Amino acid sequence: MQLFKDMVSFAQDYPNISDLHLHTMTVPEPGHHLRLRAALATWSHLTKVVLYVFYDPQLLCQLARCSLLAEVSVFFIHMPQQDIQYPSPVVCSSGFRSLQCLSLGGLSLGDTAAIVSSWSMRKLRAVHVSCLPAPPTMRELRCLLQCIHDHCAPITLRKVDIRGHSDLPDFSLTVDDLLPLASFTRLTQVRVEATEYAEIASWWPELEEFSVNTESINDEHDWEGEQTPATLKSLNTFTQYCPRLKVLSLPLTVTEVPALAFDARRRDHPLTRLDVGDSPICVSAEDTVRFLRNLFPNLSTVAFYGASPSEYIDDEWNGTWASVHQLIHAP
Repeated sequence: MQLFKDMVSFAQDYPNISDLHLHTMTVPEPGHHLRLRAALATWSHLTKVVLYVFYDPQLLCQLARCSLLAEVSVFFIHMPQQDIQYPSPVVCSSGFRSLQCLSLGGLSLGDTAAIVSSWSMRKLRAVHVSCLPAPPTMRELRCLLQCIHDHCAPITLRKVDIRGHSDLPDFSLTVDDLLPLASFTRLTQVRVEATEYAEIASWWPELEEFSVNTESINDEHDWEGEQTPATLKSLNTFTQYCPRLKVLSLPLTVTEVPALAFDARRRDHPLTRLDVGDSPICVSAEDTVRFLRNLFPNLSTVAFYGASPSEYIDDEWNGTWASVHQLIHAP
């Protein structure tokens, strides 16, 4: 904490800092936030900032004034008391003129949406949101996606990564919910913690990684009544519209194996990893592998929940997926 006490003097002694990383887990003393903001005002050459600090609603507004700042990662720590009502972050009318990568942790999706909508982020290439302080609502998530659509440039944004909360409420995104991202045709990575239909892959031809939460939404004893949206047939969409895809994570419902359809264009498809989580499957492993190899000839890994001892669940699904995993590796 001594550095934070002398932060202003430190900034004056080293005014040309361009890459700043600060981590603190100690409860701040009076004046801590004020000294940090004053130091940030001194560092006019900053291009990258990584901060793990206790919540300060005025911090982002100060960072927005750093005209050369291209990468901002701020993880806010909250006081342990549960009854504290934190004010929303203060935003400015302009700022972040050079921002290309924004990573925020410890803020609600509503506050994150307000931040994105407060500044023009036409140079932004990546948005990462994680460690939400409370479970999000569908309304907040839809609002954030719409704000990304309204304030980021479709030809520039490449990555959207929204990680949820350990107590994520039971809801699934629909195609309409993700529609605000459809115009971002140059996205290479999409990670959203919710299930979704594979057809949305047609929006993003440059996608290299597509990941949604692979925790099944099915009841293991009555899973025919509530199925995950994607099937083996849905995977055809990724071969057709995502020729650069290397990693695919999504839940499947495997009740049948589609007919094999040879397509010479697929022989070079680069997909090497498929993560299905704890997806239900009631067809043979051999037929499943035959279909997957035809679709993704470079596939080397089929990951599933239960593959490691710490995840093991003694059910029929795991046994079949374990066989699929082994057969994929067989010569």
